[in-house]
Amino acid sequence: MDKKDLSEISNGLRSTFQRAVEAQRKNNLEYAQDLFKTIIKKEPGVMPAREGLRDVQRKLTAQVGGFAKLTNALKNIFATAKIKKTIKSDPVQAMGMAEDLLIHNLSDPTALNLLAEAALAADADFVATEAYEVLREYAPRNEKNLRRLADVYKKDNEGGKVLEIFKVIAAMHPGDLGVQQELRSATALASMEKGHWEEEGDYHNKMKDTGEAVKLEKEDRVARAEDDIAEMIVRYEKSLADGDDDIEIWRKLADYYFRAHRFDDAIKANEKIMAKLGVKDALVDRNIEKAMVGKLDLQIDEAKKGGGDVAALEKQKYELQLNKATERVNAYPSDTRLRFELAVLYWEGNFTDEALEQFQFAQRNPQNRLASIVYMGRCFHKKGQLDLGIEQIEKAVAEMHAMDKTKMEAMYYLGLIYEDSGKRDKAGECFKTIYQNNINFKDVADKVKAIYG
Repeated sequence: MDKKDLSEISNGLRSTFQRAVEAQRKNNLEYAQDLFKTIIKKEPGVMPAREGLRDVQRKLTAQVGGFAKLTNALKNIFATAKIKKTIKSDPVQAMGMAEDLLIHNLSDPTALNLLAEAALAADADFVATEAYEVLREYAPRNEKNLRRLADVYKKDNEGGKVLEIFKVIAAMHPGDLGVQQELRSATALASMEKGHWEEEGDYHNKMKDTGEAVKLEKEDRVARAEDDIAEMIVRYEKSLADGDDDIEIWRKLADYYFRAHRFDDAIKANEKIMAKLGVKDALVDRNIEKAMVGKLDLQIDEAKKGGGDVAALEKQKYELQLNKATERVNAYPSDTRLRFELAVLYWEGNFTDEALEQFQFAQRNPQNRLASIVYMGRCFHKKGQLDLGIEQIEKAVAEMHAMDKTKMEAMYYLGLIYEDSGKRDKAGECFKTIYQNNINFKDVADKVKAIYG
């Protein structure tokens, strides 16, 4: 089973998705849940619908009391045997049955584990991953769940994610030699992920037709030479002229127009794609924005050379990006990735309160969670609410195990808040820790030098 976007489903289901989004926007959560669930029962791989459903269910779960959750959990346990039996005969149907158990409580481990088990049987690893990640949100120290999630990541060659999980497990068992060995194995797996020689060679060996391999590589690689790009544009324009009005032709043509800096043509091609889809698609909209920004970047470069009004063009570019990001969030309010993008733009424009609100939404996304929390701390710092800023960034740093650039940045901003709070010793600890790992990071060398006088 593969992931799908809105362009790959029927017009009827796209219409259902739009109604679900509108119901969600009006806070009609139960109706939105029913509509999103209707979509994923028919097309389990539609990711925008899955994301919308989970966002609605998080809000509904927050409204359910402890006794009601316990009652629902008991009911779900009674449904386990029937679903497990269905997994063997029809795993996709079993996925739908497990989804029904999540209606009143997204955090229920029985339902989430059943969904994951059914998804794995249906070769829908991404759904299993989602189920385990949701359970991790509600039970971050559930080791059994962490290990199951790591197994799926490992199966899908996500070595970096496996490593992050075993860092958490190792922190839970600091003296366990067996866990330390597992951590070393995960580190090795993550290192192997960085090199793709075996995968690359395997791909070429499997190609039976050398001519086909050359054609596919030329089609899919990032075309750098102007002649290659021009050739591909001519090919796809000819396909359209010959009556092949397939949406994928328009996608590829739009991409090559963008690479050729034919930004107006790229905008028109993406607008054509949007019209063929019949709904506002976030990815296509982002491509339109990229072309508009590319056009403005060219104007900015010319203004710098010719003494033009660079500031006015930069302002126009920022307003374009902000308006586009706002439109996407309004169209897909449940997409926490879009919320994060909007939040960063607000931050860059010094709209601190607006940025803080969006980061609070964006932290629900596992990929952007820690970054959002750090930004929230910086927002509180800028607002002068230093204790709140410290609390947020301390929480983020505690969950960061590798002393990489991300953790060093978080510690640096934490150190700045400590400084402004008069907590010089704690600020010094942050800066010295960074200094020991990277002497050239920002201005920590100067800060450490000042500590020692």
